[in-house]
Amino acid sequence: MGQLCYRLEHNTSGVQIYAKTKEALAEFRHQRQEGKVLVEYVALVEGSVGIDEPGEGAVEVPLLPWQDANRRDLGSVWCAKDGLPSCTSYKVLDRYEVPATGPVSFWARSRWFSLLHIKTHSDRMYQVYAHMAFIGHPVSCEQKYNGLNFEEDSALLPRSFLHVVRVETPALSASCDLAPDLQVALLRLQSLALDTEVCQSWTTRLPGLVSLMACRGTRPAAPEDGQDLPTNQQAQQISRCCCTGEFVEAKCQVVSDGPRRALHWTLHPSMTEEVGHNSSETWPSRLWAFEVKSWIPFELRGRNHEDWRWQSDSAGIDALPEPWKRHGQRWSWAHDGNRVNGWIEFGDAGRLTSKWGAGFWHPVGDDQFLVVGMNSMAHLLRLTEDTFEVISKRPAVAGETWSREGTPCCATRGWPERCRAVNKNTGWLRRVDHPSSIHPVG
Repeated sequence: MGQLCYRLEHNTSGVQIYAKTKEALAEFRHQRQEGKVLVEYVALVEGSVGIDEPGEGAVEVPLLPWQDANRRDLGSVWCAKDGLPSCTSYKVLDRYEVPATGPVSFWARSRWFSLLHIKTHSDRMYQVYAHMAFIGHPVSCEQKYNGLNFEEDSALLPRSFLHVVRVETPALSASCDLAPDLQVALLRLQSLALDTEVCQSWTTRLPGLVSLMACRGTRPAAPEDGQDLPTNQQAQQISRCCCTGEFVEAKCQVVSDGPRRALHWTLHPSMTEEVGHNSSETWPSRLWAFEVKSWIPFELRGRNHEDWRWQSDSAGIDALPEPWKRHGQRWSWAHDGNRVNGWIEFGDAGRLTSKWGAGFWHPVGDDQFLVVGMNSMAHLLRLTEDTFEVISKRPAVAGETWSREGTPCCATRGWPERCRAVNKNTGWLRRVDHPSSIHPVG
């Protein structure tokens, strides 16, 4: 067994390379630092890449790796001053429009997904996740940089849809097919987006990425690819850097190579000390850069981001409404409404701890409602007997009002963790206070 040359990103599958000797390991790492190692991915991202714009581009946004007090890698943040040079290129392979029917009827709207071929020309932590979030097309079912859609994506995908298909160095080239679980997920997505009869032949075996790409079916009208955009078309955003507090400028510009068009995304210090935008009203036709509520380390949220300057009026845990308090402080969390995959715990002074990090809570109106915030997202929870459901969710912004009417916006539910009994053979969790309810341990 050799030594691992590099680690795959969190929840990422694909090619791994091992070095037989220490000399080979040192040479590989040196080549990667020099940018001589090319890593290619296949990723499924949110939205329709290429609508009213070219379907390919390059992202040159400096990334600053972030670690906690125990030097554990948490992710990377955009930082023009202290960030390391990073470059990612992408090209759209296919697009799918999934209607809100069948197992995803709770979406309440149809959604576009795009299958991308991505190349990284540098070696930065969480590079693909951070760069795709910057351009407004985050990787599907990824919780850190795509928290807004994570719960909805979990009904369709088993994990982050990111797979390393090829690694090339000056001395070797290695490749592999799409991971089996992602093939099943893509097949399921195609069965919802396309004519299901086209994909019936793949129900007994995994076809591979090439065969899946050949499954065309009945498709909705494809959006325009934006190849006729002028090369001087550009958009800018100016905001404060979450790390340094200095003004930085994000820019998106159309570049050309003959008839071929592509987008160039950059981030650099701004000469103007005023937050604002300078772009047309309709292009780009989505949120990007600072408009995206992407991942920000918790230590930085209170310093530079008004969204997280929460001024809790809770004197302690006694402020927790009585219907919630009598069930205890710790609650299970199930994204699909059945399988436990997380937990939250209410603390003093509006503080919240959870599987996904620290956050906040505060009551809203009636005793049955609470606002819970974590991972840059705020959720309005409604308690029904001993189970809560999510009525609304949005990027966390202080002082916003909530409508307490309507049906649940997603399948997420939760219940008290008062007592547990786990079957060691099956791994299923039985709630002792409700013997008829059985939930698997996440």
